[in-house]
Amino acid sequence: MHIKPTVSLTVVIIFSFVLISNTNAFSLWGPPKIDGTSDAAFKESMEKVQNKLPEDKKKLFINAVQTVMLKDFGNILSLAFTTPEKAKTSAEELGEKGMKALHGKTADEIIIEAALLNQQTETKRKNAEQERMKAWEEKRKKTLEEIKQAELREIKELQSKEIKAEKAKAELLKFEITSSRFHMEKEKYGPDQPVIDLVVSNGLAIPISRAYFSATLQSPGRSVPWYTNSFNYKIPGGIEPGEKLSWSLAPNKFSEWGKVDTSKDALLTLEVLRLEDAQGKTIDPTEEFSTVDQHRLDTLKAKYQ
Repeated sequence: MHIKPTVSLTVVIIFSFVLISNTNAFSLWGPPKIDGTSDAAFKESMEKVQNKLPEDKKKLFINAVQTVMLKDFGNILSLAFTTPEKAKTSAEELGEKGMKALHGKTADEIIIEAALLNQQTETKRKNAEQERMKAWEEKRKKTLEEIKQAELREIKELQSKEIKAEKAKAELLKFEITSSRFHMEKEKYGPDQPVIDLVVSNGLAIPISRAYFSATLQSPGRSVPWYTNSFNYKIPGGIEPGEKLSWSLAPNKFSEWGKVDTSKDALLTLEVLRLEDAQGKTIDPTEEFSTVDQHRLDTLKAKYQ
């Protein structure tokens, strides 16, 4: 006699549940999932998922939803500016893609995915920052090298100017002042006339049309001079190479020269500062190499020693 196996009601119920789709079956005893098949289903499932969460997790979930839904925002936004048609549909596409990205996922899965997306974003940001810093450093090094090369060229230029100035100084020394004297001549009327007597010799190979001098009146044994000034003299007919001339120059008696007290046994010392040739071309060391040039050269040389 054949006996049919009996199936309990519990087994039948379990077997029936197995035949149901995994998603629906899981939702009966597992955490709820997002339904992104339509706007209405999405809104309803979002409320269900959120209501099942503890208060401290709801804000985390909402932030995660925004992160996942907006992960393609940049790409869609770029398309929105290509054509007017794309601009009209970009918002809809963004919503559809967002719902699809969340469809079938639990709150925990969405939170985990958002964390991964944030981590990827942070990694990209760090990589971009490293690239930016690398590019900046390379640019900085290139700029520093360019500055260095420019300053090294400047050193050579300043040294060349310094050499020209030294040559100009050597030329000035060839214009000799063999004697100089200052005195006051009595005038019949009015103040006495200050007079500068000097003898000069032109040892240059060119004629000189004007000479510029610095003058110092100082008594022997005294550190501080009684008077210092500068003046220039346009030489009538000039002074030819090898020529020697004597001059008696009369400064303005109403200038500071006229106030000098000659009873102090002061000696007159003259120094040639600058010369002009027959064409007016100057021989001037300070024009070739100024004190500013000297300071700049000293600074650069100290920098690259």
